[in-house]
Amino acid sequence: MPLEDIREELRKKYEELKETSLMRDRLIADIEAMKRAGMTASPVYRYVVDHGQPVPKIPLTLEETRIVESARDQVEPKIGECFRNALMMWSFNHRLKYCEGYTSASKERVIIPIYHAWNSLNGKLVDVTPSERWHYYGVTFPDEVTERLLKRTVREREHNPILDDYVHNYEFLRERDYA
Repeated sequence: MPLEDIREELRKKYEELKETSLMRDRLIADIEAMKRAGMTASPVYRYVVDHGQPVPKIPLTLEETRIVESARDQVEPKIGECFRNALMMWSFNHRLKYCEGYTSASKERVIIPIYHAWNSLNGKLVDVTPSERWHYYGVTFPDEVTERLLKRTVREREHNPILDDYVHNYEFLRERDYA
């Protein structure tokens, strides 16, 4: 690959990472605003800020695309069911890591965080939930945590997130002293 092409690719990746870090900045600003208002900052926000990473939109290789399409065909993703979609993608192929965090529906610099779940493959974004999303920032969970979520989901027949799991009194966050 010519040096000019490499420079251009690196510039694009830098711009993408810069844009995705805007979400972290927004979460930190929201936490500070809550504190100034005398409110308790969201434990989910705090955990994502402390442990999350920006997730750039990097094109998948042909092999990665085949992995995603194979799992997607089995899952049949549904609008508004991101936690189910991401968990089922992981259940079909553990290379598709389960992630939770925040994204924005705006491509602009005005960011309103939306709690969301997606997958990553080799550090690359995989979001099969039909929607336009930008500025991903979140946590990739180890397989043993995702496996625990899957077992509970099957047992209870209900899809709940790992972090914002009010149904189980924020179990994951309590275990880590965030709630």
